[in-house]
Amino acid sequence: MRLLAVLASALIVSLLGLTHLHPARAAAGGCSVASAPTIRSGQTQTSDPHACPDARQYWAVDLKIGDALDVDVTPAPPSVFVEPFQFHVYGPNVGTIGDFLCAKTGADAGRVSCVIPAAGRYVLVTYGAGSFTPKVTSVPAQTGRVPGACDPTNAPAAADRVTQYANARVCAPSGRSQYWRVDLQRGDSLSVNSRQIASSGNAEPFDFRVYGPNSGSLGKPLCQNTGLGPAFSVRCPIRASGRYVLEAANSGSFTPLVVRPTKVGVTAPRFVKGGGAIVIRAVIRSDAPNPAGTCTVQERSGSRWAAVARARPRKGVCRASVPARPTGTVTLRVRFKGAKGWASSTSRPVKVVVG
Repeated sequence: MRLLAVLASALIVSLLGLTHLHPARAAAGGCSVASAPTIRSGQTQTSDPHACPDARQYWAVDLKIGDALDVDVTPAPPSVFVEPFQFHVYGPNVGTIGDFLCAKTGADAGRVSCVIPAAGRYVLVTYGAGSFTPKVTSVPAQTGRVPGACDPTNAPAAADRVTQYANARVCAPSGRSQYWRVDLQRGDSLSVNSRQIASSGNAEPFDFRVYGPNSGSLGKPLCQNTGLGPAFSVRCPIRASGRYVLEAANSGSFTPLVVRPTKVGVTAPRFVKGGGAIVIRAVIRSDAPNPAGTCTVQERSGSRWAAVARARPRKGVCRASVPARPTGTVTLRVRFKGAKGWASSTSRPVKVVVG
């Protein structure tokens, strides 16, 4: 009997320990933003319209830029609470509730989808009787991902090849757009891939515009893509150096890619001995340092060009050696194939006499 009592006590202690490690997932909603408990993804919460004087309850969740917050909302039967169940998302870092970021109102069950435009603490607010289950899906982190500003003057830099996320309701009620900037040089090409991501309560579709250079006040966009479906791209040739402003309206993401122009200068000896080698030196010039890609030395054969050597640039210079035929004149050129972010270009032909 004593052994059974010891075992029973041990089992109770063990169960208590498990309860401590895995507490009940539901948390009673607070009656204000300040008293909102912090919850996690996957935790179902129940709203009690009688818990607070105004029938509203508050929960908080910590989120990152680019997170997708999907909330399955289930209103209680009308007999429990007469008015329609309301669910709103506010943030980030709200002190007092202003305009909602995403929302759902009505008697039917459904899903609230919300793109998160800035890292911080978001508040989930219910009015009436029902339950909800939030699910958070994160995107891979990227250095240079920043929240857009609500006015062009304070626009942060949009890093090259870094995906930015917009939910312009974060700027309500003063505006419905977010802004970034990028510094470009004459001859550059700005390509932007954009994707509409639906957010409940946002106007659709996702609109993207480029202004500049040096847009103090926005005028006519240099290029744009508006209302063209869930995924699209825009390409802007840059004809003047300066600062350009990127505007994103509604809800979605965009990835800018700056393609730098290149120009190939090639040098080779005028004469070489037969059986020797022709040493080629190609300089890849651009408005940015250290162009990346591959240099291909080509030899003219009739009306066509054939590859005879390849090299990668080091500090913008490609070096290659081409075997010289016994006698005659050889015509060569260098074709630079740019890596992502660099334009391709071809040098002028050079002639080398072998004898």
